[in-house]
Amino acid sequence: MSLKPGQDVRILFSVCDATGKAVFADSLPTASLVLDIGLSETDGIVTARGQTGFYSILAVIPITANAGQMVDIRINATVNGVMTASVVHIGVIDTKRVSELNDNDKLGFTLTSIERDNVATALLDLASAVDGFTVRSVLKLLGAVLGGQLSGAATNTIVIKGLDDATTRITATVDSNGNRTAVTKNI
Repeated sequence: MSLKPGQDVRILFSVCDATGKAVFADSLPTASLVLDIGLSETDGIVTARGQTGFYSILAVIPITANAGQMVDIRINATVNGVMTASVVHIGVIDTKRVSELNDNDKLGFTLTSIERDNVATALLDLASAVDGFTVRSVLKLLGAVLGGQLSGAATNTIVIKGLDDATTRITATVDSNGNRTAVTKNI
C-alpha cells in the first residue's frame, strides 16, 4: 500500500489464545508504527472493539517520513500471562502529491484541426457501433427518415430521400396495411 507522510493509518487486529480462539488480552495491547525496521518509531493508539479479542490501532505516518521507507505496525499483547509480539507490514512511503503526478506539459493542449477530424472520423466510422452499422450510416438513415422527401406513401413502395433530396436512402415495400415487408437501405 502507498502511504503519505501525515496520513492516518487504521488497522483492525485480533488477539488469540494458544488454541487460536479470539480472546481479550490481559491488558490493552500496545502498538507502534515503525519506519524501516526500528529507524523511527511512533506510538499508536489502541482501542478495544466490542467483539471479543478484536482491537483497532490508529497511528499517524510521521510528516518527516521519506519516500521508499517501509512502514510496519508492531503489536504487543499479553494473553494468559504470555507476552506476544507481531509485526504487520502495511506499506511503503510515497511522497508524491497528486499535483506532482499531473502531466504539466499537456496543460492548455489542444488538437489541431486535422487531429480533431481524425478523432471524429474514427468515431463515426467505428464498425458495428449501432446494430452492425457505423454511426455515420445511422445518421444518414435518421436524417432521411426525419427530414428527407417521402414519395409513394399511398402505394406498395415507399421511397425516402436523403437530406440532399437527391440520394435515395430507404426504399420500403409495404402491404395493404402499410406494414413494411422489405426494406432496402442505401448508406
